[in-house]
Amino acid sequence: MESRPFSTGNLVVGKARIPVFILATVGLGVLFCWFLETPSAWALIANPLHLQPLQVPTLTALCFVALSLGLRILLPRVAFLAWPLAAVLVLFGFAAPPFMDRVVENALRLGVLALVAAIPFLAASKVLLPLATPAFDKHSHIPTLDGWRAVAILVVIADHANYGSKAVGGWFTDSAFQGQHGVNIFFVLSGFLITSRLLEELDQTGRVSLAEFYYRRIFRILPAAYSFLLIVAILGLSHYLFMNYEGLAACVLFTANLYFHPLLIDHYWSLALEEQFYLLLPLTLLSTTRKNFLRITGPLCALIGAWRWWRLYSSTVWPDTYFETRFRTDLRIDVLIYGAILAVCFQNERFRDTLRKILHPVSWLGLLVFLCYWCRVPDAYTTVPECLAITLLIAGTVLRPKAWAGQLLELPSMRWIGHISYGLYLWQQFFCFGWRDSYSWFQRFPYNLIFTFGVAILSYYAMEKPLLRWSRKRWNQQAEAPCTLLKG
Repeated sequence: MESRPFSTGNLVVGKARIPVFILATVGLGVLFCWFLETPSAWALIANPLHLQPLQVPTLTALCFVALSLGLRILLPRVAFLAWPLAAVLVLFGFAAPPFMDRVVENALRLGVLALVAAIPFLAASKVLLPLATPAFDKHSHIPTLDGWRAVAILVVIADHANYGSKAVGGWFTDSAFQGQHGVNIFFVLSGFLITSRLLEELDQTGRVSLAEFYYRRIFRILPAAYSFLLIVAILGLSHYLFMNYEGLAACVLFTANLYFHPLLIDHYWSLALEEQFYLLLPLTLLSTTRKNFLRITGPLCALIGAWRWWRLYSSTVWPDTYFETRFRTDLRIDVLIYGAILAVCFQNERFRDTLRKILHPVSWLGLLVFLCYWCRVPDAYTTVPECLAITLLIAGTVLRPKAWAGQLLELPSMRWIGHISYGLYLWQQFFCFGWRDSYSWFQRFPYNLIFTFGVAILSYYAMEKPLLRWSRKRWNQQAEAPCTLLKG
């Protein structure tokens, strides 16, 4: 049976069999989660905002869903085996028999995670690539964003390089714990850039290829992220550092912002939040008008800010405030939405002109002083004034790239650090935190910075850039090939 390839943005293979399979698989995953840990499921009903008791059953259910879909794609002729095979793999991964040798158990568990990690690439090759249409590569350059990435990652590194060992000392150590604010800069940048790209493609071509969007996200984010996790898993198996299977599973499935995890992979919470945002943003943005998008997201940001404030100052009711207020999706995703709102507002020329006049270099400097004063408390929580200030500061340099702040951010050195910022963010945790409550020589200043930059440079030039170039070439070759029919 043959059918047409996917239409743009339509993730339905054939006719309706895959959507039904997806719905059925998700339903089975929910039942899997429920019966695996029924007491925790009832606890979730009693307190639906406390997710920690459901960590293992939830991760088990997600692995089951992912493996079922992957096996369905890989083995279309025996699709009826997808569910039982996935169930067996997941049960052995999360609940190995007690008689199994520990080494075999760990190898099996990591094998299951490796299969789960391979599924996005399998989907990119078997599902997304056949939908290839000529890629839209005429995106205009947005000035100062690379410089802002450099600022964000340097703030994060300054925080983590001082954590624990406090090797730098003095006023720098006392004031450097501002990593959360650096991550907020990353979030606003991501929301602004991704939304701008989607809107630009829509305006130029009249459509947005969701297949291409997710295809590029897979090859931009996952290879470097999974490479880091592979190194951590190998060292964990070798007993050089403490690592648990649930933490690795949460990182692979991009749910690390929902549960506590070992410090070495704790920074994956931000990657998880961004991936969740990337999953939701295009569908939300393209399903409504831009005016309605603003009507929805503006009040939503205000509600999330109020919700976060209430959680923060109601610690007697919410004893786990520290972790959840910093990392959980419903308490932090508004920072990304601020960037998306800015991108939508930038489509209005009158708004840009008005904002350019308001954000004069003098007023921009005043806003920067306000932000520094507001964030003066080390390791402070995210607030609405901070998010608004970061959003306006980024807008000011984008609108006035020739001003003194824009020129600083456009320095070649700043742009270069911005280019390698993803690798820096991944590997700074590895070299800035002790593995077993103690610090090796390469985790102390200045060696931790030297190794962080060295590995990040290697990651960018040896893996990230070549893979992006290869994936783009492969997409374009497929788009130029004669249209082929997909097997149903």
